[in-house]
Amino acid sequence: METKPRETNPIQTEPQTEGDHTASQPSARSRWRRLRRALLLVAFTYALLSVLMSSQLLAPPPRPPGVRDGSPPPVSRFERVDVELKEGLRIPVWLSAPREQPQGCVLLFHSRGGSHPEGRMQFVVDCGYAVLAPDFRAHGEAPGELSGFGYLEQAEVRATLELAKKRWPGLRIAAWGWSMGAAAILFAAEETAELEGVILESTYSSLDRAFRNRFQHRFPAWLYPLTYGPVLVAEMRSGLWLDEIQPILELPRFQAGRVLLVQGAADWRVAMSEHKAMLAALPGAKGLILDGLGHEDFFWSGGEIYRKKIRDQLARWLLR
Repeated sequence: METKPRETNPIQTEPQTEGDHTASQPSARSRWRRLRRALLLVAFTYALLSVLMSSQLLAPPPRPPGVRDGSPPPVSRFERVDVELKEGLRIPVWLSAPREQPQGCVLLFHSRGGSHPEGRMQFVVDCGYAVLAPDFRAHGEAPGELSGFGYLEQAEVRATLELAKKRWPGLRIAAWGWSMGAAAILFAAEETAELEGVILESTYSSLDRAFRNRFQHRFPAWLYPLTYGPVLVAEMRSGLWLDEIQPILELPRFQAGRVLLVQGAADWRVAMSEHKAMLAALPGAKGLILDGLGHEDFFWSGGEIYRKKIRDQLARWLLR
């Protein structure tokens, strides 16, 4: 018997249209929309991180435990005098003098994160000089919300100098600062260049270089462009522009014989090349390099040898 093949109804497929193809795959416009959203998300995240990181850059360092903003400590062996700056801040200045008539006067200016240095103050008094040391804004017992890397703190330097002249008129005056305090002395050059002498420890040449040194010590150099956002936000919030804060530019206003620049040989925060550049900016200025020491308190880590050098230098300026 002859059998006929069973007829099947083939599946009818309609040709795929252009519209169906674009429905299954994202169109160029859709892809661009997604990319734009991703870029906006990245930009928003970077902007938010920039704001948060700028706050870290501008935040004052932590105060010692138990110290409240603007409140005096329970006991101090030094007299406290509050002076008012032009911007309205009242800054404490700590002072003392030997029992006999002081033979000169020394102004002390601390580093970022520090406060009036009682050890150095007593050292100066023991040398026979009157001493004054402020707490910079947002440091120690001083009020304030912003630390200015020495640039804003030039106001405290001027106020302390004015107080010294009122309290001990006629005395020869020298200044001694370290890190941010040294920069503040330089920024107040209009007044401090007339002093008998200035001791500048671990002085950064420019804020841009100081920031770059600290970043590249911790992170690869190729990541540095990522800091542009936080730095820009910090500049806009504070009014302090990174490339304009350059203590080195103030050095030529001083007399070379009245400047001692001290540098730790192992300091990575202030590179040795910066120390050499500072000396080159004021030919004839005296430099002192401390082997094995970094960015630290030379008064203690330098030992009695360093303290004797400072004692002798102050005597040359103030007892002549």
